[in-house]
Amino acid sequence: MKPDDPISMYVPARNAEGTLADCVAAIRAQTRPPDELYLVVDPRSHDGTMDAARRLGVPVHVQTGRSLGAARNQAIHVARHRWLASCDSDVFLEPQWLARLAARRGEQAVGIGGATLENARSPFDHWR
Repeated sequence: MKPDDPISMYVPARNAEGTLADCVAAIRAQTRPPDELYLVVDPRSHDGTMDAARRLGVPVHVQTGRSLGAARNQAIHVARHRWLASCDSDVFLEPQWLARLAARRGEQAVGIGGATLENARSPFDHWR
C-alpha cells in the first residue's frame, strides 16, 4: 500500500433531497479529493432524492436491495479502487477528512474510522 493509492468514495442516499447537495459539495472541497465518487440512491425515497442526485453530476447507482447494508454491499461491488471511503448523505465533511484518513493507510489497518460531530437541527436531535 502506498499513500497515493487511489480511493473510491460513495454516499448512500435515501430521503436525502435536502442534504445531498451540501454533502457532495463538502466531498468536492476535500484537500485530498477521492479518485472516484458515486452515489447509491434508494429508489424508494419519498422525496426528490433521485432527481437531486442526478443534478449533481455525480455517477448514480440505483440501489437494488432494500436495506442500508445492501446499499453498502452494492457500493463495494462497483468500486473501482481497493480503498473505499463513505459518509452518509446528511454528513458535511471537514476539508481535511479524507486526507487524514488516507495518511493512515500504511499502518496495516483494514478499516479506518473517524469521529462525527452532530449538527442538531431540532430539539429532537439533541439526544445524539
